[in-house]
Amino acid sequence: MREQAGDQQRLQALLTRFEQAQTGAGGDVEVRAAVLAIAQAGASPDSPVHAPSSQRFVREMMDCGGSWDDSRPWRWIAAVTDGAARSSNLMLVAHAALFTFFYSSVMAPTFGQGDFHDMRMWAAPDQAAAAVYTAALATLPRLNPDTYVVHHDDTNAMQVRDVLGGCALAAQKLTSYLNQPTLAVVNQVLGRR
Repeated sequence: MREQAGDQQRLQALLTRFEQAQTGAGGDVEVRAAVLAIAQAGASPDSPVHAPSSQRFVREMMDCGGSWDDSRPWRWIAAVTDGAARSSNLMLVAHAALFTFFYSSVMAPTFGQGDFHDMRMWAAPDQAAAAVYTAALATLPRLNPDTYVVHHDDTNAMQVRDVLGGCALAAQKLTSYLNQPTLAVVNQVLGRR
């Protein structure tokens, strides 16, 4: 999958919406809507992800025999993150890495079928997650580690150092997808030699 013109701005807006939903008054409803918007942005135009309701989504999934590409939104995020890394849009790389880590490691493992029907995204497939983490681990060390990626208040704040740590922790489980320079950064971030 290739990054298209405007994808970086679109992904940044969607990730900002997700981050604001996490800390805003809208609660779970807003978080689910933000994740659904991300899934739809990365999905193919004919994907069941675009169904107007959870019930319709389930019907469309059954109609296609469940053979739709549910990894496509993650491949889109990975492609846009790679493009952001190549164009030195490092804060977008940080936001994408934070979303990938948080969604895949914290949110998705708790999902039931109903959650999936609402948000239409599972955890990132290993290859897409590794691509996002590789971009982050290759570029984010250029930023000041104290730079805030998200800062709503003192309890809802994430710095570059936190994002790098999360990426390194997650990436150590994906070593078959990582190159030697990325593995070296993982070890450095985790304090290994």
